Amino acid sequence: MVRRKPRPDDTMNLLITATARFSADRPPEAESDLKALLRMPDGKTLLSRALDAAAGFADCGRKVVVGPKEVAAAVAEREGLTYLEEGVGDFDSLLRGLLACAESPRLTVCTAHLPHLDAGALANLVANAPADAAINLPVYAREEFKRHYPTVRTAFLKLADGEVTGASAAVVHGPTMLRAEPIIRRLFEARTNPVGLAGMLGFGIAAKFMSGRLTSEDVRAKAESMLKCRCTLLRSCSPKLALSVTTPLSWEDIRALPTGE
Repeated sequence: MVRRKPRPDDTMNLLITATARFSADRPPEAESDLKALLRMPDGKTLLSRALDAAAGFADCGRKVVVGPKEVAAAVAEREGLTYLEEGVGDFDSLLRGLLACAESPRLTVCTAHLPHLDAGALANLVANAPADAAINLPVYAREEFKRHYPTVRTAFLKLADGEVTGASAAVVHGPTMLRAEPIIRRLFEARTNPVGLAGMLGFGIAAKFMSGRLTSEDVRAKAESMLKCRCTLLRSCSPKLALSVTTPLSWEDIRALPTGE
């Protein structure tokens, strides 16, 4: 496994992906199937909140927003942000963003459908991410998520050391992600196919999961083994990064949260 030494001249870039869409029925009040264009009760779109977060994200180099043409005008209105047209599918859009930010190795990546995203949450993520790790992903125990958002329905992965959910944000080393692109693409494409995913992860991981013995450390170690880089699961990041619009039901729950939640 390659452990990258942090360089003092590493500049943090920011990539926001505004490409996620509802795969089936969308909420009745939605103006589009694009999640980033959903409107909170105050009238602001999730995209607008994400752009506010980007504008306030200090000590950052290039800030790129990748998405369909519907978001281009909103990005163009913001100084210091660059619009990049989406690719064919979410993964190709992510890849385009990685290439656009390739001049600097360190990159904060997040989606535009995080209703409570702000610059402070992004700064907290960066502060918690070891500079020598290539992939830093925040994770949250069920108890922690429900302490902040008790009424929001979301999916949790049941592991031997507890049920967890991940954030729709991460700090990554761009060149490592590009090097590992073929295997990351295969994992991404297999994410909804349990048989294919089990085949990629191996019998040992699949057997542990089926028997209830798989731990979060097993998952982290397997990621390091497959990607040949240091991976970390961050346990102390802002819960705002975990609140994501996944389904129309989750959006219904989020809209009903008390103001200021």
